[in-house]
Amino acid sequence: MGALDVPIYRSLDQIRLDARSAQYGNSQEEADAIFAVEQRVYSAVALHEEHLIAQGEAHVTSGVPVFERTDALVHDLLVMRGEMDEPGVRVTADLAARYESLRKAAARELEALARIERSAEFQADKVADPYGSLDSLRKKYPSIAGVGLR
Repeated sequence: MGALDVPIYRSLDQIRLDARSAQYGNSQEEADAIFAVEQRVYSAVALHEEHLIAQGEAHVTSGVPVFERTDALVHDLLVMRGEMDEPGVRVTADLAARYESLRKAAARELEALARIERSAEFQADKVADPYGSLDSLRKKYPSIAGVGLR
């Protein structure tokens, strides 16, 4: 790839403005060119938005088993705690070790849930503004910037 082959990033807004600023032979040619550019930008943003939504759904799906495991562990901890609070129950080293094992497992699962939540929030911000998200992605990776938009 030579120096002249390096993709030049243009924002989606700039692509749209370039179409409006260009010189055309007549008003119909201008309208057709602007419409074609608008359609390409719209299609690219719509495709990006569909991808973002699919990723978001994957985050939710991946979180379900983690939530179920966490919920089961918390339930087991509460049951065990209730049993240990009963009058006359003697807390043994084995019981304390089992409780600690459950507590640590629950803490690990809660951290996994927190990671999934952070990832989902990051994804939600992108879904809220697919136009801006695509523009940012195109700026970050200029080699794909022109796919379908040049």
